[in-house]
Amino acid sequence: HTIFNNGFPEHFYAGETYYIDYYSFNPNIHIQIRWVDVDGTYTYLHDKYFGGYFTIPKEAVGIQIRWYISASVVGLNNYSLNARIYSAESVNFAKLRKERTQYRPMLTIIYDDSHKEFYEYILPIIQEKNVPIATAVISKSVNENNETKMTWTQIEECFLNGAEVLDHTYAHIAPATRETMGVEELEREYLMGRHLLQLKGFNPPCALIFNGYTARLENCRKAASRVYKAGFNASSGGINFHSQFDPYNINRYGTDGQTLDTLKGWIDELVAAKTGWMVWTRHNSNASTEDPVEAVNILMSAIDYAIEKGIDIVTVERGLYEYLDI
Repeated sequence: HTIFNNGFPEHFYAGETYYIDYYSFNPNIHIQIRWVDVDGTYTYLHDKYFGGYFTIPKEAVGIQIRWYISASVVGLNNYSLNARIYSAESVNFAKLRKERTQYRPMLTIIYDDSHKEFYEYILPIIQEKNVPIATAVISKSVNENNETKMTWTQIEECFLNGAEVLDHTYAHIAPATRETMGVEELEREYLMGRHLLQLKGFNPPCALIFNGYTARLENCRKAASRVYKAGFNASSGGINFHSQFDPYNINRYGTDGQTLDTLKGWIDELVAAKTGWMVWTRHNSNASTEDPVEAVNILMSAIDYAIEKGIDIVTVERGLYEYLDI
């Protein structure tokens, strides 16, 4: 499907560099940009299912922008094909503007693995405190017969009541096994997880919740970079400061089994920094042999303390926007 053909659209010029921002969960859908010379010959500038920079040659007399959609793609009505193109100058200006701005410190809370405990104990907190807490879903494990995981209906109820739904891979393949997998195989698996969440009606932020230590594995990072714009590590701790951290290894603090004093200490650390994005990760009570009711009470008290200290509790999507310009 051709969007623009020949000549230059408004604000496009030969010799200038641009950034196209988009991503397709299906590798059979590409955005194609070609330039044309005086002889009518077309040459590709960009042909990918994720964004990037491209420069229009000075000798170009026009460009062509179009979607390439493979014949193997079915059910196109379920897909959203959106792309935005910015001048490199405007992208750089936005980054400079952000670097000159000090944001209020932010906290994001993520519960990994979509356990039923999230539905039973965390959803009421979301409703009572009006704060966004995220559930990181392992798509393959969601089914009516799984006694420990939420069903799609329960995940939807959480989502409709303010929970953020994140992609925690399609299948929770052991890190040691992922070490032996190739980039293409990992990419397909990552795409399956994101695609399934979208087909279920969720639109997760473009960030992968890596499983285990796989954020440190070269092939996992390469594969993730083809599908996502960012990724979260397991739980190594550390505040994320604007433009000063690895987008595919976003720091998280592990809260399993931690006391209220420890959580308050982390909040005090964030307050003292006066800026930065802190991310907490948690599993269910079985991961730390805690009583789930006691764990929930600790979390509620920690949330109250964070709000009292002026901390914004935000979604992953908001954190990515504020601290990674995504």
